[in-house]
Amino acid sequence: MPTSSTPAAETSASECQQNIAAFAAVGEDDEDKARAQRAALAAAALKEQQEKAAASRSAAAEATLKAAAAAEANRQAEASAKAEAARKAEAARKAEASQKAEAARRAEAARKAAINARAKAATPTKISSFVGGGTSSSGTSGGGSAYYPNCSAVRAAGKAPIYRGQPGYSGKLDRDGDGVACE
Repeated sequence: MPTSSTPAAETSASECQQNIAAFAAVGEDDEDKARAQRAALAAAALKEQQEKAAASRSAAAEATLKAAAAAEANRQAEASAKAEAARKAEAARKAEASQKAEAARRAEAARKAAINARAKAATPTKISSFVGGGTSSSGTSGGGSAYYPNCSAVRAAGKAPIYRGQPGYSGKLDRDGDGVACE
């Protein structure tokens, strides 16, 4: 059976093909649009990820800077505290040294006062046998009317050294017998 084709049928077949091609083109356009939209969404998502990563890096860098600043502040505070402790220790050491020096000065003053008190207690007394410059029982010249029991008393009286013939000279005060006592 041969098919007969009429111009109307050919037109409609030709129109169908054109319509199909148009629909296909429209479909291709829609598909291209969909691809473009998907690409745009992917690009927007990528941009958003990049922005989030940049923000995260920025926040991390800021946190690192803050941590470094805090560490530096702590280091400076520790250094300041150590310096203050050293200053206080030095001040305490100086105060202690000053107290020790004052205690030593007072002890020396007390020692000198005790020596002076002993010397005053051993103040030279006049012995009648020496008045007139006679000789002592040891055969040495007494040299006057003062008597000192020892050289500490002579020094306390401010009379050291005593020479033979001076008041207070005694052979027992002259250790080496050279005529100078309490030298």
